[in-house]
Amino acid sequence: MGDNFQTLNLTENPFPQNPFIIIDGNDKRINGLIHYAKIFENEHEKFKKFIEKKTNLIYISGSQMVRGDGKSAFIAQHYRQIEQIPDTIPVFIRCTDKNGRMNNPDRFCREFLIKLEEKNYLWQTFSKLLIQFVKDHPSYGYAYAKFQTLFSKFKTPPDQLPVLRYTKISNTKDLAKTFSDWLYDKCGCSLNTAKFFTQIYLEKPRELRKQLEKSADKIQEYDDFLKILFLSGFDHIYIFLDQMEDSLENITTKTVVEFTAGMRRIIEKSNGKCTLICTLHISSIRAILDNPQAKINITSLAPMDDNHKIMLFPENIKKNSNIVEFIKTYLSHFRPENFENNEISPFEKDVLKYVAYLTKGNLRDILRGMYESINVALEQNELHIDMNFIKNNHQQIFGKDFSQESFDESKSQNFTDN
Repeated sequence: MGDNFQTLNLTENPFPQNPFIIIDGNDKRINGLIHYAKIFENEHEKFKKFIEKKTNLIYISGSQMVRGDGKSAFIAQHYRQIEQIPDTIPVFIRCTDKNGRMNNPDRFCREFLIKLEEKNYLWQTFSKLLIQFVKDHPSYGYAYAKFQTLFSKFKTPPDQLPVLRYTKISNTKDLAKTFSDWLYDKCGCSLNTAKFFTQIYLEKPRELRKQLEKSADKIQEYDDFLKILFLSGFDHIYIFLDQMEDSLENITTKTVVEFTAGMRRIIEKSNGKCTLICTLHISSIRAILDNPQAKINITSLAPMDDNHKIMLFPENIKKNSNIVEFIKTYLSHFRPENFENNEISPFEKDVLKYVAYLTKGNLRDILRGMYESINVALEQNELHIDMNFIKNNHQQIFGKDFSQESFDESKSQNFTDN
């Protein structure tokens, strides 16, 4: 099908087959790089103000009972923006239900630490602090310039750090002990964390991940590494808990209390250092608020009020020609060179308005419909996607028969153009 896209003035299908955010993926259709912000323009501005204030916890909720209302895409956009801010660390974690691996606060902290290691934040922190320690310590000051040379050579963790070759220091165990004691005194992290962090990185740096994966009190380790990161000069950390609502689905009242108690510990240890951003479905909000102990655990530190919560209304896509601009944003990323990006071809405008009505503004369903429309048009060698095409292929595209009544209702809807 590849070469046929050019008949539609496209390089490939602009829309995702499965509209779920995979933040570290290479596909810009689902990694947060394509986003039309004006659907939630006011909400984006509110979020930025929360970020400026370093709000401890930000709830992102949608107005619809069904999934796909744009919460994940919303936070992905802000994750991308925060990536550009110096001395900050954004971490994006995809939560799961009870059958997955990422379904409770301890697991969130474990994944946070692993992502810090994967993205080289821990190695950068280690090298910066070790150089600072060596510079200030009377027994190791002579090796200051040598460690600078060592870490300029090894910007990522090697299998084994050649400390002896670069610095002439043969006893790395003594160095690790003195360095870990210095860390403990300087930032107040637990001595156990300081020990394994310094010893493993001084000897076999790539072994650190195995240590981080081990069972332990990961919320305490989270606290320890926040202190270490801030000692190295980081200003703030942002943890995006995407689809956290999944972790609160179909669990017992007791488990809800345990979950919120763990989140409370994280919030307390994050104070002044880290902002948590979590997406919550209406049902998961009720699971917390309808449980008195769970409600106290969370809302006593981060009330679900206008100072912490943002509600998204995907129905906004029906306003101000947002549906047209939303679709145009995706199309523009997959046009041939020199093509006018202001075009919405192969779609007719009334098709886009109909799909917005049919899906009740649900962004995930809109993207799926657009994806299927493109594929069916290619199969039929159709160059234009108008309402006749949609009517004739409705079942294949949307999984249900066309309803003239629904179509007539969509035409009577007030899609404003200003």
